[in-house]
Amino acid sequence: LFEGRFLSTAVFRRAADGGVEAFSFVRPKPTIIYVFSPTCGWCKRNQLNMKSLAYASRSAFDFIAVSGSCLGVGRYAATHALPVPVYCGSSNESSELIVRGGTPQTVVVSTSGQVVRHWIGAYTGTVKDAIEGYFGVRLPGLAAGQ
Repeated sequence: LFEGRFLSTAVFRRAADGGVEAFSFVRPKPTIIYVFSPTCGWCKRNQLNMKSLAYASRSAFDFIAVSGSCLGVGRYAATHALPVPVYCGSSNESSELIVRGGTPQTVVVSTSGQVVRHWIGAYTGTVKDAIEGYFGVRLPGLAAGQ
């Protein structure tokens, strides 16, 4: 995703029940999109950071988690008690743009649907510093590798 690009409504599957949902990025609050994969080791190590950001930002942002594949996502979301709506799959241009590339990714979308920030990678080093600075939060850091 490129900063400055506009996202229209994305069509995803809900991880909880498999239903299809159209998610509009034109909304009252900006949106944080956390792109992950259940099989991504860095995503697993970054979970506490993601949850901390979700809780700390909930009054100012809508926060969603998105996986490109639906395989195992519902079980992963339930097992790890992800505190945000979890979606998967890609069935239109906007959703395909979101899930393209590596994981994890963190994207901020304005109330008009414009991508204003985009970070690739787990919250460590300069990525962690940038996210903490942008959102004005302190994150716990990565879990130990497995």
